[in-house]
Amino acid sequence: YLEGRPAAVPASQLEVGDRLLCYDHLAGSIRFVDVNDCGVVSGECQWSHITMADGTSLSVTAEHPVRVVGEADGRGAFGLGGGQVVHAGELRPSKDMLKILRLGAVPVQTIQLQQSQEPRVRVNLHQSWRYSLFCSHGSGVEMTAVAVESSDALQGRGQADLQ
Repeated sequence: YLEGRPAAVPASQLEVGDRLLCYDHLAGSIRFVDVNDCGVVSGECQWSHITMADGTSLSVTAEHPVRVVGEADGRGAFGLGGGQVVHAGELRPSKDMLKILRLGAVPVQTIQLQQSQEPRVRVNLHQSWRYSLFCSHGSGVEMTAVAVESSDALQGRGQADLQ
């Protein structure tokens, strides 16, 4: 969701300077945050098709950072404000939980990985270590969204931080 827009906007329509609805892990609240980088990325990649226990679903690249809520068993990089940041392709169904727009943590039900040449959108936020953006399918009153990290959330963190 963009500030001033009544409905969700596809990620491919985002522009630098847009203000995107995000979860602020430090304040524990929702706020609009500036997009400071975005663009379409080409080339082969692996996709994670994630279905949550409540039926909410999303698709992100397998290497896209997500913040696991609750017990992460020491995997991933420490997330400022709580949780562990791991790659989406490493989610553990029935064990890992992700925040959704109604701000309850929901267990991951399934994850399917798929190789594709389909273009994808990269979105990075100002202070990406602090905020999670909401990724959704659908719109309207039945739409729910899952909190994911900026594409650059793991940059500058060593491989040891992901163990």
